[in-house]
Amino acid sequence: MTSKRPSLFAVWLVIVLCLDGRVAAENADPAHYGQLPYARSVSVSPDGRHIAYIRRDGDADYLVVARTADLSVIGGAQARKTKARHVLFATNRHVVVSLSQTVRSPRVYNQWEHSGLSVLDIQTGEQISLLKDWRKLYPAQTDIGRVVGVNASKGELYFPAYVGKRNPSFNLLRAGLDGQPAAIHARGTEHTIDWYVDAEGRVLAKEEFDEQRKEHSLHVRRDTGWSQVYVEVGEQPSAAFGAVSADGAQLYFSRDTEIGDEVYALSLSDGEVNGPLFDTKGDEIDRLLVKDRGRELHGIQFSGLLPSYQFIDTHYQQFHQSVQLAYPQSTVVPVSASQDGIKQVFLVSGNEAAGDYVLLDTRTRELDVIASQYPDIPRQLIGDIKVVRFKTHDGLSIEAVVTWPLETDRKSNLPMIVLPHRGDGFYDFVRFDWMAQYFARKGYVVFQPNYRGSSGRGKDFRQAGYGEWARAVQHDIADGVDAMIAAGHADETRICIVGTSLGGFLALTAATASPERYRCVVSIAGVTDLPRLLFDIERQFGEHSLALREWHRRLGDLAHNHALQVASSPVSSAPTFPAPVLLVHGDDDSVVLPNQSARLYKALKKHEKPVELVKLRDEDHWLSNNDTRLAMLKHVSRFIETHNPPNR
Repeated sequence: MTSKRPSLFAVWLVIVLCLDGRVAAENADPAHYGQLPYARSVSVSPDGRHIAYIRRDGDADYLVVARTADLSVIGGAQARKTKARHVLFATNRHVVVSLSQTVRSPRVYNQWEHSGLSVLDIQTGEQISLLKDWRKLYPAQTDIGRVVGVNASKGELYFPAYVGKRNPSFNLLRAGLDGQPAAIHARGTEHTIDWYVDAEGRVLAKEEFDEQRKEHSLHVRRDTGWSQVYVEVGEQPSAAFGAVSADGAQLYFSRDTEIGDEVYALSLSDGEVNGPLFDTKGDEIDRLLVKDRGRELHGIQFSGLLPSYQFIDTHYQQFHQSVQLAYPQSTVVPVSASQDGIKQVFLVSGNEAAGDYVLLDTRTRELDVIASQYPDIPRQLIGDIKVVRFKTHDGLSIEAVVTWPLETDRKSNLPMIVLPHRGDGFYDFVRFDWMAQYFARKGYVVFQPNYRGSSGRGKDFRQAGYGEWARAVQHDIADGVDAMIAAGHADETRICIVGTSLGGFLALTAATASPERYRCVVSIAGVTDLPRLLFDIERQFGEHSLALREWHRRLGDLAHNHALQVASSPVSSAPTFPAPVLLVHGDDDSVVLPNQSARLYKALKKHEKPVELVKLRDEDHWLSNNDTRLAMLKHVSRFIETHNPPNR
């Protein structure tokens, strides 16, 4: 199977209406930007007659079900005291919602996001919790809501979960959408990491990674038991499995090669590998696309400042391109489709839309705006999003996303906010970034550099950032700031830097690496103490865990050099910290523990440095609660405007 990138194909589209219908405000109200997206996670029913999505109302999440014919709402439900994460129209009658809630237990180190599944019957309005009384589950797990298959004829759902109170195994479960109790569909081991089934729920394969032996393998169930069809030994899996062929005979995986990312097919009968299968031209692959109600391969998504796609079915390629042509300066992401492909949903985010979910009818060519993530921000209030490129001191070409204030005739001598993303494995691209847009609306130019270590530009560029967070990455950020100043865009005396997670580490480190440059620093759920971070990860996941090994890989030569870890940590720079610091952290953060911000706050206070610490109650790493996310933005805005006012 070889797919070529087709030529452009334009389809006439008519953008007709918006389900939401709210009126946009003209001022830069933090609530219009800082609240959770008003709409998210849209799914189309198999027959294309209905859509379901999560809608926010205040601090509560609601499941909304509407007709695709006229977008009229026919029903829904409230997610009480939980966070709604994802929706799936499993059958024409049943909508599955994955939920999570932060949980603590004295038996488990650290808190975690406990997850679960709920089903809404849109005909009767009945709601069912699939695992409410299932006592066999291991308590501390976060990924139960990941559905790997649906058997519509039997009304069954298939999803993996850890089972057992001690030394749990990662089993495949099944549950009836009508309330049939959950049961073990296939048994895994403590090394199992994923499951693959066909459209009938037949188990095709289980994927395993033995952390101590560093062995990645794939096993197929035969009449005589499990048979290994793939094995590889290495620090981490090099093959990223993720999709199934339509006939269930093959699994697809992507892999870094010497010429770039490629996609291959592995035969489940004999383990033979075929490929590469797509014309990737060496571009980096973000993910394998799969169809809605299973894991059948649909296409691939390429990284890029405007991400691109390659579909197996050329009709889908044409329809996506038609929507992209309607929004040429925005990212257009395929979200969901009916089984026959007539009804398709896309998320449009960028210069033309603040996160609009649009519904395409491929027969009529009409494009309906279902709802917007940020309905109070119309197109005319979106700050211009552009890409700039600059050279580093060692000759490396770096790309950055720049968001300009609305006063487009003034692009010189502006106050600037530097907003480094959350670390390797991520990159900034052309999209509506709510924080960047908020500060652009306030009058700042926002600079988001894709420093070395960012994904999106291939393996070599990504690996160039390993272990360089306090060294070469800092030079990249500084060189980008200098380029904005040299071009006359930024006022060198009015710059602040803001980062989240690993971006918080970068922001704090940048302030000490270039003390003359920044008037203030903001770290949101940021890393401040590398030795303590590694200690907490090892204690939570184990010394041989894939999680710890991943952090060691990202740290490069810092991984086993304690002295260098200490020297590179922002907490060690507390005695000489040059700029006012704002630390923001959710007390439910299970990814970067709150002790990271607390330790730096204590150290800065000890040395009488200007610092504030804002604790977000009941908030996680992803800022999943509406009120606390908005409170965070208000605190950050107040702090920045105090130390770096947009209009001095």
